[in-house]
Amino acid sequence: MLIKDINIPVNTTEFNLNDINNVKYRLNEQSHLIMALKESADRELLQRKEFEEKLAQERDKSFELQEQTEELELRLMQSQNLVASLSQTIEKLTGRGKRKTCATSDTPIQCNRDSEIATSEKGLNTNSWWMEDVLQNSDLKRKTNELAAALRKAEIEKFELTQKYMTILAERRNANLDFTNSKTLLEENYAQAKRQIEVLQREALENASRWSDERADFEKRICGRMIKEEELNRITQQLQQENSDLQKEIEELNLRRKKDAEALNANKQIKRLNNRLDEADARYKNLQEVFEAYKQHTNELLQAEKKLNKKLRQHFK
Repeated sequence: MLIKDINIPVNTTEFNLNDINNVKYRLNEQSHLIMALKESADRELLQRKEFEEKLAQERDKSFELQEQTEELELRLMQSQNLVASLSQTIEKLTGRGKRKTCATSDTPIQCNRDSEIATSEKGLNTNSWWMEDVLQNSDLKRKTNELAAALRKAEIEKFELTQKYMTILAERRNANLDFTNSKTLLEENYAQAKRQIEVLQREALENASRWSDERADFEKRICGRMIKEEELNRITQQLQQENSDLQKEIEELNLRRKKDAEALNANKQIKRLNNRLDEADARYKNLQEVFEAYKQHTNELLQAEKKLNKKLRQHFK
């Protein structure tokens, strides 16, 4: 709240009014400074809220990266399990094919011409079994090739997932590092701004307290001075009235003395009137001295007030 009015009578000189306006201006400047400090504190609070929102966003982003990492780890584990399963299946199929091939190669074939005719039926049965075994080996080889292709595909997918996983881990490390650096920088800036605000607020409170005390003292002095000036004005008016009454009385005495002198023409009467006139003159001189003393006292008060105003202006600067 700005300082607009100070309840001080306005029947002062122009110089004193300028001093009072200067004091009001300085008080208004201090009020503006306090308002600026409040606005600065509000801006710092807003920056703190923005920092907290950014911190929450970074946490959400880190949480999303964590979920993606866990998902990739799960897929990588599944891919590794699939590769292991395919490897075991291929090993089993390869072992089975080798055993059948060995059994086929170890089968004794009778090539004796003397027994060809006698064993023709047995040879036909052997050829049928051999053809069936060849077909089974062909199916086994085809399945083996398919499983090998699936294994290669799984290994490629595993490699790609591993690369993606490493990339995400690197991005996550970089993001965590950037987040940590940003958080540290923002915390340092916030702490520094908070310290500055506390210092400014403390200075503002001290200045406000000092200005309040000085203003109260200034108003007290002004009011005391105005009371004294009112008393001096009242006494001055009273003296002026008494002086006017004495002037009238002197005029009346002079007129009466003149009339008495003309009427009586007596030395005693003239002497008495002269004595009264001398008494009136002495009383007038006494009142004139009192008036001059009050006038000098008023001038001294004005000089003291000027010095006080000068000190106040120097202090407010």
